[in-house]
Amino acid sequence: MTIKITGALKSTCTQRVVTVLHELGLEFELDQPTNFASLKSPEYLRDKHPFGRIPVLNEDGYQIFESRAIIRYLVSKQKSSLAPTDPQKLGILEQFLSIEYSYFNPPFSSLVDEKVFKPLFGRGDPDPVKVVELTKKADDVLDVYEKLLVGKDYLTGEYSIADIIHLPYLHYAIQVDYDLGDRPNVKRWWKNISEKPSWKKVITQG
Repeated sequence: MTIKITGALKSTCTQRVVTVLHELGLEFELDQPTNFASLKSPEYLRDKHPFGRIPVLNEDGYQIFESRAIIRYLVSKQKSSLAPTDPQKLGILEQFLSIEYSYFNPPFSSLVDEKVFKPLFGRGDPDPVKVVELTKKADDVLDVYEKLLVGKDYLTGEYSIADIIHLPYLHYAIQVDYDLGDRPNVKRWWKNISEKPSWKKVITQG
């Protein structure tokens, strides 16, 4: 079994997948593009990802793209406790995966793009008006998370891919001075997931 990941360690979506690979103890090869323009080449669009994104996983000819799909594939194949098989527990996991995608990701990914990736890739300086607006939206989401995490160390009650998929954007946001505020449950959760060896390995390598 040879797992090859086309992706970049600075990429949030690649970070999710690599974290899960570390959690599962799986060896893999990381093929980092020399530049992001190459992701829009006709060859890449045809052979890797039709929308010109990363990461892409190839395992002995089986290929799949989109980080959330890759993660589900990996934990399902390995029968990992990061994704339970019990129908009710699985339902709760899917609930939190949907919450991340629908409510957490939009403001946090936009905030990180504005404050981190926009200047990094030469698209100009952060728009202060947008930053204030996106920070407010991010705060509103974490206010709900504070309630969802009452009495729990992890979103579903057990460490899972629902926690892992939050790591990259929240990490980048905190790196550019996003404040978790007076939310003890969120702070406990963040400490628990951000101190996992698998995540520390990702940010050290990146």
